[in-house]
Amino acid sequence: MHRLFKSFPFRADVLLLDTDGIESPLKEGRYAAAIRYNISPTSSYHVIFHGIIPLSDIAPYEALLKSVLHIESEDAKSSLMSLSLRSIYARPHFVHIVRNDPRNSPALYAADLALHLPDLKDIFSSRTDFNTRYNLQPDPILDESILLEISRAAAGFFPYTRKDAIQRIQEDVSNIQLISHIPEHVHRAFLIAKRLYIFGLFEYHFFTVSAHYCYLAVESAIYHRWNLALPNPTVLQYGSDSLSVPKTGRRSIEMICKQRGWNKSKTLVNGRPYPGRVGQVLYQLHQDKIVSDWQHRRLRDVWMKLRNYHSHLEFVSITGPTDTLERAAEVINTLFDSVKP
Repeated sequence: MHRLFKSFPFRADVLLLDTDGIESPLKEGRYAAAIRYNISPTSSYHVIFHGIIPLSDIAPYEALLKSVLHIESEDAKSSLMSLSLRSIYARPHFVHIVRNDPRNSPALYAADLALHLPDLKDIFSSRTDFNTRYNLQPDPILDESILLEISRAAAGFFPYTRKDAIQRIQEDVSNIQLISHIPEHVHRAFLIAKRLYIFGLFEYHFFTVSAHYCYLAVESAIYHRWNLALPNPTVLQYGSDSLSVPKTGRRSIEMICKQRGWNKSKTLVNGRPYPGRVGQVLYQLHQDKIVSDWQHRRLRDVWMKLRNYHSHLEFVSITGPTDTLERAAEVINTLFDSVKP
């Protein structure tokens, strides 16, 4: 590790993260790492190790997290503990969260760091100031009363007074709920969709973004439903190699393929090709009679097409305050209704 980091033309601060005691599908072993690179021109070329902290109890280490990793908010702490946090850009520092132990697998560490290089290259590249070149002016800084004013378009759907409109829009979505045993990340995507819907009151285009997140939540639900359908153990096979793994899922399978140098598109999962795309996942769920003929067609030809339509833009569509949230909740709940809590 010392040789690896000392080969960098800048300082590195390393903090090992003990993942024992945390439950996260992103966990890839006993230890993860948080590495802060100081890429300022005056940075010295050395590495500092700050020890090991347990992710299951980070409260005593808040000062260290703030000084080394720039982590202060509760959301950032929660994301770190679940290993969903990937990086923090705080010029001249870049914090890189590595989900595996880089001491044991420097090749995987290097491959993970390479994913961030397109963003990091901007720090070392000359940049064109288009604001100056084209005399672009900054957006006006709005007063709070104007920023949180009911949009003219939304005013046609909700009460005229601001207080009544805020009350009404929250009441409209408060009873739209996902059943409790649906996986956390589906819940999180759906919660984002609900919050965006509420704030569509002030920024009408947020209703469109809310609908987009509804489609993403449905996609996440499809993937997680496939994960739950896997037997325990699950058998992976690549050519003549095979591996039996307990309680796995798509992300874990992809990590195993990456670690073993397997082409995931040629890997078999319990005798069937690994479904890399959502259409293939739906096909296998349909084969297993987890989704009916009608559900299969609706999910494939309606929900996932709408997801693609909103994700790959040429022209920006506009969606108003429709019932997409309610319909998405029904679709997601139906997928998990047959799963025992």
